[in-house]
Amino acid sequence: MDGEAPNFIKKGASYFHIETKLFIFNDTLHFSAPCSYSQYLKQWGVAEYKSIFPYELYSSVEELEAAIEFPDRSAFFNQLKNQELPVEEYNRAAQEYNRRKDLPDSNPEKIRNMKGIFLHFLYN
Repeated sequence: MDGEAPNFIKKGASYFHIETKLFIFNDTLHFSAPCSYSQYLKQWGVAEYKSIFPYELYSSVEELEAAIEFPDRSAFFNQLKNQELPVEEYNRAAQEYNRRKDLPDSNPEKIRNMKGIFLHFLYN
């Protein structure tokens, strides 16, 4: 592969294998028994933390920018699973939102509204 372009094995939007001159990356989840990502991490002893976001509450960037308060817990209802968000997860997310909102303007983690949280999820 000296000086060659990377080689890829791809199915749909998923990459199973990426190979460069120096590295080979395999998506091990596709080479293990079928399970959810959470179950996969648990079997390897990896602590998982999922972020939450009220995706169905907002329909535009303008709405995200106007939302300066953290939404009520009911906004995080999971319609696919027909489940409410656990109180502990909601409280943790609300606390993080308020912590970031209260940071000084010079801090790169500072947010001013729900758009800031949405962008954080996109790029982290």
